Amino acid sequence: MKHRNPSLVGNSLGKWVLLGFLFLVSGCAVSPLTKARQHYFQGNLQQAVDTLGPAADTSGRNELLYYMEKGVFLHGLGEYQASTDTLLKASRLMAELETISLSRQTAAVVSSDLITKYPGEYCERLWVHTLLMMNYLLLSREDEALVEAKQALKVFDLYPEALKKDYFSRALIALCYENLGEDNDAFIEYRKLMRILPTPRLIARDLYRLGSRLGRLDELKDIADLLPQKPTTDPASELVIFLNAGRIPVKFAGNIFIPPHTRISFPQYHDSAPPSAILRFDDPAQQRMATQLTTDLGEVAHNSLKDRATGIIAKEATRVAAKEALIQTIRKNGNELAVVAVQVLAILSEEADTRSWQALPGSFSLVRVPLAPGSHQVRFTLSGDRQYPPQQITILPFTLLPGQRKYQSYAMQGNMAALVRTTK
Repeated sequence: MKHRNPSLVGNSLGKWVLLGFLFLVSGCAVSPLTKARQHYFQGNLQQAVDTLGPAADTSGRNELLYYMEKGVFLHGLGEYQASTDTLLKASRLMAELETISLSRQTAAVVSSDLITKYPGEYCERLWVHTLLMMNYLLLSREDEALVEAKQALKVFDLYPEALKKDYFSRALIALCYENLGEDNDAFIEYRKLMRILPTPRLIARDLYRLGSRLGRLDELKDIADLLPQKPTTDPASELVIFLNAGRIPVKFAGNIFIPPHTRISFPQYHDSAPPSAILRFDDPAQQRMATQLTTDLGEVAHNSLKDRATGIIAKEATRVAAKEALIQTIRKNGNELAVVAVQVLAILSEEADTRSWQALPGSFSLVRVPLAPGSHQVRFTLSGDRQYPPQQITILPFTLLPGQRKYQSYAMQGNMAALVRTTK
């Protein structure tokens, strides 16, 4: 008769006890990330940044979240360079986490994804590059914005269905190409966007302008009736506004209990209505020419999580089988007390990974207003859901050269209604 090594069983049981203890302790602690998020949504942006402190304080398994959240906090303060430096660290870390070590994979199989380093959802990996594009454009560093646009395209190519409805990021990529005169690539991206946009009129003017310059108007016969007026083929001078509104939904754990001792836990996003944020310009001509293209980040996040559902289910099935095998091994050694202990710990430790990038807005909007070269002063009203009363915004006088774009950024999140962010 073959006997099990009691020491091996004891070691396995010890690891389970330690794991259960760690889950209980982590459930009681309030992390710096949680405190920082609370400050952020109360409008205390500097306090949110200060709460996180140096990276060593909140790195480890939540290192990526630390960089992503801090990048948003700094962006909200108008500290675009500091935000960029932080988000670039997130970008490098995402690349490192693409190759997960065998030891971490094994640990996650028998316990929970919560003990591994958070790699980011597909959409979050894209939005790191989206925010970097925004930062660079606000800093007038268009070459570097295009570098991030190309990185964002790689993420789109990896997860096309999951990210298909992120119209904002796709439009921003096209704009980055257009800024540097790479008209053919910009045209290609606008055409991709045209095929999926619910309101293709929003980019018809840009497509026509590029198609005219490239001699490809024959490809645009389907948009002739979408143009608001006779478009120009000249390089556009524009006011471009980034508008963030609301809050992205957070994850929660869905649970299925299978008697006598099996619990399956999986992450879900809360359902939420897309936030409303509308810009209306005082000048009728500006209002008539303005376009506002919006991405519902909650919808994209839902699609992103759904896209990897098969992988989540497969990992859960493997995890349940591994736990059951351990229980049967202990039972064969005749230690029923240990069996009961492991069954309890198996239920307690089966916890969905509900970590997510919570400081993101509920929507990104790209507002574009063609303006003639020369001096301008622009006024508009920013309105949203009930908690955000209408705000009258006046942009300081500015001058545009032919083909030049001016970038501005505003937010309606938490207690930060109509927070003005301008380039420095």
